[in-house]
Amino acid sequence: MLLTFIINGLMTAASLLMLSMGMAIIFGIMNVVNLAHGELIIIGAYVSYTMIGILQLPFGIALLSSFVVTGIIGAIIEKLVVKKLYGKTAETLLVTYALSMIFQQVIKLLYGAGYIHLSSPVSGAVKIGKAIMPVYYICIIAVAAIMFLVTLILFHKTRLGMQIRAVSQNRTMAGCLGVNVKKIDTLTFAYGAGLTGLAGCMIAPINSISPFVGSNYIVDTFMTVVLGGVDSLFGSVLGSVIIGESNAVIGGYIDTVFAEMIVVFAVVVIIRFKPKGLIVRERR
Repeated sequence: MLLTFIINGLMTAASLLMLSMGMAIIFGIMNVVNLAHGELIIIGAYVSYTMIGILQLPFGIALLSSFVVTGIIGAIIEKLVVKKLYGKTAETLLVTYALSMIFQQVIKLLYGAGYIHLSSPVSGAVKIGKAIMPVYYICIIAVAAIMFLVTLILFHKTRLGMQIRAVSQNRTMAGCLGVNVKKIDTLTFAYGAGLTGLAGCMIAPINSISPFVGSNYIVDTFMTVVLGGVDSLFGSVLGSVIIGESNAVIGGYIDTVFAEMIVVFAVVVIIRFKPKGLIVRERR
């Protein structure tokens, strides 16, 4: 039984990692609190529904489309709204909350207010000991790992990644050294939004979607990023594993609601003593 809970925890952790990676970039690196994060997830899910359920296209096309569409939306948001609000936390909260309301109503007009459920693109299950793991769970874990590795390589092994890190640490100095700060801001926000939409596409087959469920993901993604360390991708991995496994194991033995209460309390206690998260990136 414990093995089953651990496997479910791995799937939950992988889902949390996908959902929180975009926030780790936008919130942790760009220092922008985006309350429309949940709606970007839902947009990615609805793009996948459009590609698969309406246009009858392959799931791979849906994945790519979700990333591209939400990435473009993210770039537009940064250019038209967020660019004027850097360093203004209260105004950013208000504007992104308003954007989340707008996205909800637009999605409702286009698709209706009812719940939509996508069938899994792959069927079957794998037996691990006495536990049974659906093949799609393995796909979620694999995609989460690929997203993390690609992002890690992008940020640490490319010229663009070096510029992103330079801007996040000292915008003024990066600009003086010839970095196009405005372009980097737009690309970074677009990439974070694209990852968020891709995550929405992956979770659509396991969770019913509607225009108003985006807010359900906000709390868990914030907790994951803050617990691990707001400016650390490895922190997001650690936070997602801790929260995912804790919810799965404790919920399996006791109760799901009680497990969530315990996890939230534990996160609050940890943040009380480590306010910057479990993994803190050193800044020069």
